[in-house]
Amino acid sequence: ADAADAARAVAAGDPAALTVWQNAVAALADGLLLVVTLLDPRVVILGGGLAEAGDTLLRPLRAALRERLTFQQEPALVPAALGDGAGCLGAGLLAWELRERTRPGPGTASPADRAGTTTATSVPTSDPAAGPPAGDPAAEPSPPASATTDPTPRRFDQP
Repeated sequence: ADAADAARAVAAGDPAALTVWQNAVAALADGLLLVVTLLDPRVVILGGGLAEAGDTLLRPLRAALRERLTFQQEPALVPAALGDGAGCLGAGLLAWELRERTRPGPGTASPADRAGTTTATSVPTSDPAAGPPAGDPAAEPSPPASATTDPTPRRFDQP
């Protein structure tokens, strides 16, 4: 059974489902009270399968939160516009972003290109920590090592 099944059972008047639902609403209201107290949001967006229950969840949750509020301003409780699929969409966007950040740049072979070949084009690269390659006419002299660039551990009282 999922949240949709539970909401249907509550709407149908199932006493066991109603007890479970009331406990879930009370626990969610307790958690929201903590969030409202610490962060003072004007709007709380509820997502996931439980939030898709609509007014079956939102009406008792608003009432339970209102009962718990003392000095806090009551936020608007609204269901997520993307529904239960928001997590999947977010994961897809993160994967896409990671793919874009790790895509090889111009002049470098991709892992797929390197897998089937035994030769590769040599592209001069340098280790940022080591500085520019030797003999590079465009290279500027390296600044002296500092606490932020020198990885050598030192005590605070040593120069």
